[in-house]
Amino acid sequence: MEITSAQLMTDCGSRDPCDKARQFCIMDSVPSATYKLWSKLRERDRITSIYRAIKLLFLSLATFAAAFVIRRTFFWDVMPVSWDQEPPPTSALETAFLLLSIENIAAVVAAIALVFSAASCIYRWRRSHREHIANSK
Repeated sequence: MEITSAQLMTDCGSRDPCDKARQFCIMDSVPSATYKLWSKLRERDRITSIYRAIKLLFLSLATFAAAFVIRRTFFWDVMPVSWDQEPPPTSALETAFLLLSIENIAAVVAAIALVFSAASCIYRWRRSHREHIANSK
């Protein structure tokens, strides 16, 4: 839907075509109230995405801690050895390897979640700080 400057002047009763254009979203041509509601919903989604990232961070840290404690408690002496020593049972070696893999995966996921949530928090803080400065002028 394209709006001409003549339509803008007749619709809003003003000579400034920007007055009416400010009331519309450029992309969807929706009224400003709908655009504000959509913006609030997007902000709520950003906040819930930060909470989800923090939940993921704590879940991966708990997974890391559980795998670490189990591996150190039950399989502390399991390690690949040279040919002249007696090898550990295969099931114990496989379980220790699996737990170590879970630890590593959980650590990487926790690092990614930490970076994402920190970046989102910094972005939100900077955005609100900019809006605060703009509103105070």
